Amino acid sequence: MDKPLLKCRLCGNQNLSVLIDLGSQPIAHRLLEQPEREFTHSLKLHFCDQCGLNQILDPIDPEILYKGYNYCFSSWKPEPHREKELDLINSHKSRAKVFEIGCNDGLFLEELEKRGQELCVGLEPNAFAARIARETRGLKVYETFLDEQTVREIKNAFGLFDVVLARQVLEHVPGKLFLISESGGQVKQDNMKIKVSYRYWHLFIYSISVFWYC
Repeated sequence: MDKPLLKCRLCGNQNLSVLIDLGSQPIAHRLLEQPEREFTHSLKLHFCDQCGLNQILDPIDPEILYKGYNYCFSSWKPEPHREKELDLINSHKSRAKVFEIGCNDGLFLEELEKRGQELCVGLEPNAFAARIARETRGLKVYETFLDEQTVREIKNAFGLFDVVLARQVLEHVPGKLFLISESGGQVKQDNMKIKVSYRYWHLFIYSISVFWYC
């Protein structure tokens, strides 16, 4: 296999192999609203010979990939693990302040509210999903990516949270250490939990992860 000099996102190793090269592909969940030339991007999956992590080293700009899609929402996407996650949170915390990074259309936060959690706040960069969360579910949702300014704004508005969630998010974020550090800054000192979810293997149905855990 071809072994370009590229840096592993996890261990920094430069000895990576091209595992799969699918050429230029459109965004799977971006439906065209009118006739136009469809955006495509190179889709290569690399394998790190040192730590074994599968990863995409040239991801699509998040502003393009996540802000414009109008297709992939929690309200219809199969989430067989959702009830277990809800039960797990509620078994440890009740009447808690909850913040979800990448809350999509707010379905999970709404379910937490129904189970008695005191405050549920979300962050979602996609305008379609954020609007559903706000207008249909009545949630407080910040329509942006996670950054230092947004973290400060949320802290000033709500203080620290009891629970910070990142469900099916971490594997999509190239700057994972920033995400973890900023998440830690939002949660009370004795309440930090990080969840890395498994991935579906339906390559052309679900959004592609930057990191592939096998």
